[in-house]
Amino acid sequence: MHRRLTAALAGVALLTLLSGCALPLPIPKGPVEVPEPIPADAAVEVGSCYAALTVRALDQDDRVSCGAAHYVDIIGFVEWPEMESLVAEGNARQVWEELSGYYGIAGDAHRYDLWTRDACGDAMRELLGWDGMQVSGVAAHDLRLLPGGNFTVESVLADSAGFRGGDHRVRCVVSWFDPVTYPRSDLTIASLFDRDFPARARDCYTADEEGYLDITPCDRPHTDQTMLTFDALGLFDEDFVLRAADLDDDAFAEASRFCEAAVRVAYGSWNANDYFAWGTSYGSEDWTVLRDDVDPEGYYPFGCLLSTTAGVTIDDLVEGGGGVGS
Repeated sequence: MHRRLTAALAGVALLTLLSGCALPLPIPKGPVEVPEPIPADAAVEVGSCYAALTVRALDQDDRVSCGAAHYVDIIGFVEWPEMESLVAEGNARQVWEELSGYYGIAGDAHRYDLWTRDACGDAMRELLGWDGMQVSGVAAHDLRLLPGGNFTVESVLADSAGFRGGDHRVRCVVSWFDPVTYPRSDLTIASLFDRDFPARARDCYTADEEGYLDITPCDRPHTDQTMLTFDALGLFDEDFVLRAADLDDDAFAEASRFCEAAVRVAYGSWNANDYFAWGTSYGSEDWTVLRDDVDPEGYYPFGCLLSTTAGVTIDDLVEGGGGVGS
């Protein structure tokens, strides 16, 4: 059975984010549209882009054209059911400060984080047309299924003045690990797998002879590409999470069998003579603090990768070269 070294990717996405190491910006291969400036009174809407690296709250001064380098795309708006009662009971500034700067484990902000994690994941799936998707009888919502890429899906509030002025909507955003620039005005996050979408938004690797993976820009030859991520607790039980944490081969084989099905459901078939799918755990805080107990509210991400057989390199696993959709 084709498979990379167990847990070869564990922590790769997180380490990329924390290291501060950015891949080189690609050189444009044709005419690039010059972005128009954003008017100060422009409406905040799905598709709005921001240059801010920190995304717990968005400042209008950071709004930029999506044709300029940016770290944040708005993908939807949701309304937390508890928001209005919480504001009515206390001080709007205090509520904003708690919800926009919280990283703890208890209280109102903890409930907010758990709710928005699922609500904003749903916003991303709806934007991609994945909201009704099921894999092996499990809904994409329950799997927390998302496309692979160099980003996280997060929740963001208006800036403090806007929140205190009554804008209590939650902005669901994609936050890029490295800034992206859209070369065409019709591209949005929904175009993630369009060939003209910035290659640096995707997550690609090259396997060496021993099976270890090196991060590789997706517009260069590579052997592996992350196609999906999912939450292990959305599919498996707590025992699976513990076995995966111990790098149990059977656990990773189970995940790889699921990934074979999931990638086909999300993207279509591929040439099985040249490609195979496999799964591995990705770094997250919950994996890091896991000891003997699994947090039932935790997030234990796995990645599904599509890979070439030994010795084969291709320019892009998304389309072409006998890959997805062939």
